[in-house]
This record gives sequence, C-alpha cells and structure tokens, in this order.
Amino acid sequence: MAGQRLDLVFGGDAGYDEGLRLLAGRVSAEDRTRLTIGVPTDGSAAQVRSLLDELDPQARLVSSFSVHTATLDDVFLALTGRPAQRDQNENSSENKEIAGV
Repeated sequence: MAGQRLDLVFGGDAGYDEGLRLLAGRVSAEDRTRLTIGVPTDGSAAQVRSLLDELDPQARLVSSFSVHTATLDDVFLALTGRPAQRDQNENSSENKEIAGV
C-alpha cells in the first residue's frame, strides 16, 4: 500500500478529462475545480517519474505536481478498491454538536 499521494494538476479541462481516463481505477482524489487528480504513490522519485512518463510522455497534460502524506480516504481506496463515501447524517450530527445545538 502506498503511503503517499501524488497530486497532479492539469493545464485545462481536456487534459484533466484525459488524465481521469488514463488513470481509471487508480484515482484516490479528484477536484475538477482545481483540475487536480490524486493517485497513490510510494513517494519515490522513480515511481513519480514513471507515472508521469506513462501519463504524459510529451509533457503537455500535467502542469505541476506535489506529493502528500496519504489521507484515510486514500488508505480506504487502496484497501477496498473503492472511494470512501461520507454519511450525510453523521456529518449533520457532528455539526450540531460543534454548534452546541
């Protein structure tokens, strides 16, 4: 299991959509408004370079990237093969407790 997440920032909507297509089944996080896709990685330069070469061999899709410590959602995806889903009722009760309602 990867202990890091590689966040890839794309230069536009078309590149973002292409990235989602090419990374299907490996995406641990996505944010269309920021044109960012996260994928699990071990954080090594060799693995990051390999993934960038596979995804964007002509360096035209990805405009920047960063490596972060994996979140619990990333770990859940790695273990189950599916993204975690938030329970809306759970979030509502947490908000009420915080607000003192």
